[in-house]
Amino acid sequence: MQQKFNPFLLLIPLLFFSFSVNAQTVTFDYTTWAGNSNCNKFYPAVNINGYEHATVIGQPGFNSSGSNKYLTMDASNSSGSSPKGTEYRIAYPFKTGFSYSIKVNAAGIGTPADVMVRVNITSSTGSSTVCNGAASITPTTSGNLIQAAAVNTNFADYTFNYGVFSAPQSYLVIAAVQPLGTVFQTLCIRSVTITETQVSADLSLSPTSVAGTCGQSMSQTFTLSNPNNVPGITAYQWTVGSGWLHNGATPSNPITTTTPSLTLTTNCLSANPGNISVGGYKGASLYKTYNATTSYNGTPPAITLNGPEGMCASTTTPVTFTASSFWACAPGVAYTWTKSSNLTLSGSGASVNVLPVAGQSGAAWVEVTASSNCGSSTVRKNVTLDIMPYATGGTHYTVNPAGGGPLLLGGSTNLVCGIMQYTQVTVDLVGVTSFYNITSSGPPPGVTWGSWGNSFYFDWLEPESSVTFTATLKNGCGQTDVDMHFAYYCPPEQVLFKSDAFIAYPNPAISYLLVEPNRESKSANLKQAFTIQLFNEKGTLLRSMNSAGGEGRINIPTGNLPQGTYYLHILQGQQLHKKQVSIKR
Repeated sequence: MQQKFNPFLLLIPLLFFSFSVNAQTVTFDYTTWAGNSNCNKFYPAVNINGYEHATVIGQPGFNSSGSNKYLTMDASNSSGSSPKGTEYRIAYPFKTGFSYSIKVNAAGIGTPADVMVRVNITSSTGSSTVCNGAASITPTTSGNLIQAAAVNTNFADYTFNYGVFSAPQSYLVIAAVQPLGTVFQTLCIRSVTITETQVSADLSLSPTSVAGTCGQSMSQTFTLSNPNNVPGITAYQWTVGSGWLHNGATPSNPITTTTPSLTLTTNCLSANPGNISVGGYKGASLYKTYNATTSYNGTPPAITLNGPEGMCASTTTPVTFTASSFWACAPGVAYTWTKSSNLTLSGSGASVNVLPVAGQSGAAWVEVTASSNCGSSTVRKNVTLDIMPYATGGTHYTVNPAGGGPLLLGGSTNLVCGIMQYTQVTVDLVGVTSFYNITSSGPPPGVTWGSWGNSFYFDWLEPESSVTFTATLKNGCGQTDVDMHFAYYCPPEQVLFKSDAFIAYPNPAISYLLVEPNRESKSANLKQAFTIQLFNEKGTLLRSMNSAGGEGRINIPTGNLPQGTYYLHILQGQQLHKKQVSIKR
């Protein structure tokens, strides 16, 4: 009799899993499994929901009492014994291009319950035929595709997630393992659920955008990777835009490679190189195409202008100015030069020759603009047109007694009276900003001097003494020597005394200095009042004080003065006494 077709039979394999185009879920519900009479429940191998279950290590058991059914898997790892556990496998075709989630509903039996459930996805396993309980097992809970979790005493779901596989795998392996030092315990499993999800079947191009800089060469490697393990990609086809070089030459499109990377270079960038596209061959067909865009910075970097900052206004020898850019290469640069009206310019390109206009001096400038397809940059250099340096004169003076006047240069003599203070000298300079190489000739013993800027000073001169100072003035045009001769002259009523008529102590001073007549000296005048003045090394008057009478004492505060050497002038009648003192800190 012909058997009638029953379409319901087609639904039987679907009762235990659901699927869609992008996902599939398979559940192995051991609470509905009838079990068997084998002591090792998965030896020989059995099919559950159409998927083979087989023992790998030890002896999986099954609790079938009443409605509370579950697999049992013993484990122990007590101190002094080898680790023992139980492990079985489910033959499941794990594929590339899919991600997976493994959910195990489990509980532990033992005190404390610290048995662990371990899952592993692999391509091969062993097998076990024993019926004598747990067997030797490695207790590792991590590895290439191994994940694990400690199980509580109550049934709960333990989920393990896997990304896309780089190669297909054949088995899900589930084991009961025990931490070191714990007692015999049992892992109970009610169900195992495998959910697979198809991921995007895209390849990935890196980089997808490239930026270059004008005036620079560039090298770039493009890579089409396969992060989602799309199967069957065997070759790659590249289309390269203009401006790129492959292996040093202009490429003939398309370029086919068996490796996923392509290195391209550019010559000196003066325009934007073209875009890049690539597709992967899947068998004989071209798979998806991916694109990388290119751009570049079309503004050139700043340029520099090299040349002197000063020129001699009378020179007839041209001075060279040169423009330099920071480009690594020069993509067709043109240079345009301009200058101030007191200069002449000849030549072209990156270097020109410059001369001053005859008879003109002062401020000037030279400017250059560098232009290319990348844009343009302008830089200016300021120049001073010098004349030969010289001194036009100046002034010299003393404060007390007041004296001095116009400074006489060359062979003339400047008369100074340095009885009361240093001589201050200021020189008017043209074409320079300060003195150079100041020297002195013939200074009497004890004369000190120094300079700053276009000024200098020197110590007092004694009767019938003189000194000559020579300074060298320099600039871009050359140098000039200036002589200044000073000779002593004071009114006849003022006489300089160097005696022991006065004493000043303590010396060195710290917070005060006492000045009074020296009662042990025959030169002392104890009846006549006196005036004291304190000067620093530059001849600046710091203190001026008067005594009440000849036997008076003057206290000069020094606490706020810096450490150094100072000079004390004591004027009594027409006599001037001087002393050198020190202040210490």
